[in-house]
Amino acid sequence: MSSPHPVFISFVYASLNRQKCTVLWDDLRSSNPPIHSPWIVIGDFNAILSSSEMFSGRTKGRRCLQFGNFVEEAELHDLGFRGSPFTWHRGALSERLDRVLGNGAWICKFPNSLVTHLPKIKSDHRPLLLNQNLEVFLPRGRLFRFLAGWIEHPAFDDFINDKWDFTRDMADSLSKLTLNLKEWNKQVYGHITSKKRHLVHKIANVQSKMDVSGSNQFAQEDLSLRQELENVPHHEELLWKQKARYDWLHLGDRNKRFFHSQTLQRRKSNRITAIRNNDGEWIFDPEAIEAEANFFFQKLYEEGPDSIDDFPPSNFPQLEDDDVNFLGKPVTNEEINIALFDMAHLKAPGSDGFHALFFQKQWNRIGGAVCDWVRKVFNGELFSFLRWRIQKALDSFVQ
Repeated sequence: MSSPHPVFISFVYASLNRQKCTVLWDDLRSSNPPIHSPWIVIGDFNAILSSSEMFSGRTKGRRCLQFGNFVEEAELHDLGFRGSPFTWHRGALSERLDRVLGNGAWICKFPNSLVTHLPKIKSDHRPLLLNQNLEVFLPRGRLFRFLAGWIEHPAFDDFINDKWDFTRDMADSLSKLTLNLKEWNKQVYGHITSKKRHLVHKIANVQSKMDVSGSNQFAQEDLSLRQELENVPHHEELLWKQKARYDWLHLGDRNKRFFHSQTLQRRKSNRITAIRNNDGEWIFDPEAIEAEANFFFQKLYEEGPDSIDDFPPSNFPQLEDDDVNFLGKPVTNEEINIALFDMAHLKAPGSDGFHALFFQKQWNRIGGAVCDWVRKVFNGELFSFLRWRIQKALDSFVQ
């Protein structure tokens, strides 16, 4: 591997004997390299980590406790796979006994590594193919995502005051704000990593001038730049927390490495590298995967609905008149407020890219518009508009 730093690879062929396996797990624990060194453990572990990794008509698989404890204590992560879900077959029994495990440093160093389960030839085990630098085909275009760090920028509130314009259509208002936010991010907030490099460069120049001049005329500029730089790591942490989709956890100061690792793992698990078509054949080529997915959903949504027979009589208890009247009451601003502030700050955003955090932090400015929009939805005033938006989303999805 063309890497200036060493990587560690442990090859495993585990015994079926439980005592020998205990010794193996202990030996692997003791051989765990330094935390910043990439390490993978690859081979036949003769053990499974979950019941889903075993298939048999008669018995149900169980997680191997000792193996699971070793994986957790060594802080290893399953690198996943593409292809058949099982690597060993005998008769009606199939299990995933072979795998590749990597530590956090490996995931950060080789985020695109991929394991493929190859066809069996002479063995009853499938060979494993590890590609540590898979070429990833990123989707065309880039979806907008509201960044949590924006709300802590000193100019953000003034920007919202100036650019927020509710046109009685929430989707249209957020769309216009998105265009302004992209420009503001580029011109004012800036890219965090580039900003850090730029500040370090400016500080170095200012301090060089101070050394040459022998005076303190640049001291205030130097102090201001260093204070600005001190705030950058906090924004870096906010960015990686958001990408990792973790709540605001108190896991110590500036856990950028932890959130970075979690982000890479989530991206890896969300990446589609293979699909199986209707004939049971695995497809690995990215363009062929895209074509197969488009064909599937186009076929799915063009099918006409079957006729629905009359529903059989229901024995469910009926609501009392008071309950029916309660459900029919208009939605109040207070109820909308409570529902919004009960949402997690940075969980999955809406299709517009805005998290609940934006609405919570800017409630004093945009709360009235949100309440007005939600009440119209509940009153049925926007039914035709919502139907049009759903159809438009479906059309763009299958194109």
